Amino acid sequence: MNYGNVRSRIAKTAQCSPGNVVVKAGEITPSVDMSNRMVYGWATREIKDQENEVVVADGLDLTTYFPAKVKSVYFNHDIEEEPVGTARRCYRKGDGLYLATHILPTAFGNDLLIMVQHGAVGHYSIGGVVLDASPPNPDEMSKFGIDTELMLRRVMLREVSLVAMPCLPDAALEGIAPDYDKSYAKIDELLTKGLIRRKSAILAGLLDADRTIYSTGIEFGNDDDCGIRFG
Repeated sequence: MNYGNVRSRIAKTAQCSPGNVVVKAGEITPSVDMSNRMVYGWATREIKDQENEVVVADGLDLTTYFPAKVKSVYFNHDIEEEPVGTARRCYRKGDGLYLATHILPTAFGNDLLIMVQHGAVGHYSIGGVVLDASPPNPDEMSKFGIDTELMLRRVMLREVSLVAMPCLPDAALEGIAPDYDKSYAKIDELLTKGLIRRKSAILAGLLDADRTIYSTGIEFGNDDDCGIRFG
């Protein structure tokens, strides 16, 4: 069996060396309880993501920072802004991490609940610090695919966000199928109907008439940033 380019995997391991911050988003859609302002869903699962990486669920450190000491939930990993919610429950479930979030009663929080309810924002995403990562062994490559490049074996969970664009194919909020074009069309529809504010629509990634992403103040790094979003 051809296990691919080992050298490239070793190089990627160096990028994701201990201490590097990672962010990974998923596509397992959350469900929403509007009356109680609660959003439920998978934060991450042990499945190969779009970067050909796998987060080992048992290796997630949930005691050093989030959720043991800090329970704030953000939007699009923008930790410079106020949190959008609070993690009420965060626990391992099967091969992943499950989260129940109470959305704060703010103007954006109200819009966020509507966007989740209509499937415009449909994913959780986690950010953390890599403590241990290495290329997959033959058994792991057999399980996750020969194109699997890296196993994130230990990650200190630092924060969780609700996002519109995930990178893990199985970490979305319950009941919402991942579809970017439909998500943005739905955001546009909610804005047109006056159900959400324009500021909220832009923060969620609404495109203008020229199909250009509005400036949101969010900067995206290159591969060397070793960014990982869990969903």
